[in-house]
Amino acid sequence: MSLSSCSVPKLGVDTTMDDRDEAGETGRRLRRWLREEVEVRAPDRVLEDALVRAQSARQAGRGRLARPWRFRGVGPGPTALGRVGRALPALAVVTVVAIGGGVVGARLGAAQGPAVAPSAVSAGGGRSPDAPTGVRQTQTCSRQGSLVVLQGGSGIRASAWVTCGVDSEEVVLGTDTGTPRPGLGVVATDGTSEWAIRGDSVAELTRDRSIIRSVRIGTPSAIAVGASAVWVLDVRTGDLASIGANGIVRRVAPAPAGRPIAIAIAAGSLWVLDQGGSRLLQLDLVDGHEIGANRVSERPTILTVAAGSLYVASPLSGTIVRVDAATGRATTLRPDLRPDGHIDALGGSPDGLALGSRAGVYRLDPTTAVPSVKLPIAGYVGAVGLYRSTVVSLTSDGVLEENPLP
Repeated sequence: MSLSSCSVPKLGVDTTMDDRDEAGETGRRLRRWLREEVEVRAPDRVLEDALVRAQSARQAGRGRLARPWRFRGVGPGPTALGRVGRALPALAVVTVVAIGGGVVGARLGAAQGPAVAPSAVSAGGGRSPDAPTGVRQTQTCSRQGSLVVLQGGSGIRASAWVTCGVDSEEVVLGTDTGTPRPGLGVVATDGTSEWAIRGDSVAELTRDRSIIRSVRIGTPSAIAVGASAVWVLDVRTGDLASIGANGIVRRVAPAPAGRPIAIAIAAGSLWVLDQGGSRLLQLDLVDGHEIGANRVSERPTILTVAAGSLYVASPLSGTIVRVDAATGRATTLRPDLRPDGHIDALGGSPDGLALGSRAGVYRLDPTTAVPSVKLPIAGYVGAVGLYRSTVVSLTSDGVLEENPLP
């Protein structure tokens, strides 16, 4: 399939449309995927580079690119497209997946994600030259990381805990102060007790992040802290470990035939997201026996606690299941994120909910998931959280952005 046999809808890019493509479902899906490829900026976008090369060669007799492509650069230097180049043969791989495989949406270079121009974000933090007024940007990871917003309290400033592999960095919100946390992974806290993953163990931390004690788990992947309880998910076995004063108190298998991927503590219960069974399990906080379960959408990937409820997001279906932590009542919500429509990250605070998408970040109504505010982000959002009236997001290339809500 050649470039001249497909066309791109008019969304940020001016093109003409081949009427013959309108009839087929494959054509519609392909055009949507191409639209997404155009809108996301990254230096490894071989598809965009191929399209630019095709247009610059003026394929008037063979193609349907009637007017020049228009792209927005990242920072004051050359655009991401201007720095790519030399990848036209890769277009054939994309078309084979789209037509032959019947699956439109595979993304080239997805493991790396987009990059920010070196001049756009300072490694020391602060405001980049291109950032809107009031926005702070800090370069953290060089790749996809995870984000936990620590709300602070009792004389401790709120901070963003960014984990990149086995190490983390803690950035005090509203400042340029960033402190490396080598050897510490994902963190969890209830405001009084704080734990972090440390290799094959979990470590209890003091306020200055020194280690009080470590408890070996095996392959810890998630921690839930609250109501004087600490539970850890062992991703290899699917077991949950309850930690007491002298180490592991008990182990339970919440979903023997499923695949637990995330845990949380809310309203006096332990909640487990079973991706294999598409369920959110409610367990007793003391001994881990099952109290109840709610069905959620197929292939759920995100569990977060915000505004007194639990939210389970499924990017595949574009839905969010809201579970009232007090009553266990579940409601399926479908946020209107047009024209993008993707749920890439979800996070919140005691009084709000935020969603990250490739088009930006949104403040959602916690009850209806209706977007009330949309903020542009200089990258591909991989994680998001809230602190008071500030949306904190992390792009897939490690840029931490603090964006005040209007």
